[in-house]
Amino acid sequence: MSAGPDPALGPALRYLAASEKSEAELRSFLAKKGVEEAELERIVAYCKSKKFVMDERLADREAELAKSQRFDGRLKVAAKLERRGVDEAVLDRAMTAYSEADESEAAKAWLRTKRFSDPRKAARSLTSKGFGEEATRAALAEAFPDTEF
Repeated sequence: MSAGPDPALGPALRYLAASEKSEAELRSFLAKKGVEEAELERIVAYCKSKKFVMDERLADREAELAKSQRFDGRLKVAAKLERRGVDEAVLDRAMTAYSEADESEAAKAWLRTKRFSDPRKAARSLTSKGFGEEATRAALAEAFPDTEF
């Protein structure tokens, strides 16, 4: 980025300032703007060097929000990160940090905020939030102690 100001850098920085983006999302944005490949590579490298784009940070943040605020399951988080173009190794690391025990606690916490009278509806809802079988069973066992799963 030392050969003078790059006209595509400003829009890229504004795009990144709006919210956390993956490298793939930045690449897609620049390509849609018609940025040539060599220029695109320079901008992406610059943004990575300044830590404006960090897939690891994005994946860690998504996993943390899923288990502590959004109460989403590991499957939903993994699918979201995959759609956003996060590298498989980065995704795997984030999913390792979001353990099955964390997922079970998130499922229980989410289910406590709901008023289900039918365990089947609760199970479908947990599944739609991306919770795995073990987390779903643990949450249902806590919410419906007199029902066998």
